[in-house]
Amino acid sequence: KDGAWRWIISKGQISKRDSDGNATEMTGVHLDITERKQAEEAIRESEQRLGTILKTSAEGFLLVDNDNIPLDVNDAMCRIFDLPKEEILGANFLDFLVEESREIVREQDRIRQTGKQSMYEISILRSDGTLVPCLVNAAPLLDEEGNMIGSFGMLTDIAERKRFEEALEFEKRRFQTLLESAPLGIVMIGIDNTWEYINPKFKEMFGYDLKDVPNGKQWFRQ
Repeated sequence: KDGAWRWIISKGQISKRDSDGNATEMTGVHLDITERKQAEEAIRESEQRLGTILKTSAEGFLLVDNDNIPLDVNDAMCRIFDLPKEEILGANFLDFLVEESREIVREQDRIRQTGKQSMYEISILRSDGTLVPCLVNAAPLLDEEGNMIGSFGMLTDIAERKRFEEALEFEKRRFQTLLESAPLGIVMIGIDNTWEYINPKFKEMFGYDLKDVPNGKQWFRQ
């Protein structure tokens, strides 16, 4: 009536024939399945958008079955593995990991069997021996009956972050060494006037420990 197209599914059968066997009557039903078709189209469009997002994502996407066999990966995941897609699919994901990470994945698999999502760190071993630390955010893949049929996850290459953390820890240790061996008495005071650190030379010079001077006011009174 309004000019819109409708999806119809028809089911019918011959209900009457003449003496020569020719059909003279049919009975059947017509079902309007427009809403179902619209829902299916919306799902297809959603899947296409998701596929585009995963393909262009800077994070690696990995889909595996219950045996940790990769079923799908995106381009970012291939870059993390430093392998073409065809060499990843069908292999065992555990074969790309160091032994410690294999144990982590096995434990996380048991957690996902309970239906829980999890986040953890692993190290991927490339064919050239390079280790790539990754942060994994994984979740179980369930069928319509709620049974786990695999897992999917996003993997972030955190090698740069790890290098930064290691450099920061190195500088922290070096600074601590300088404080401990300094020939001058050094104190560190927080913004609330609380004394947070006293180096050995300060203790040697004044005989006070950190617990003896909880704040600057008490120190100057002493």
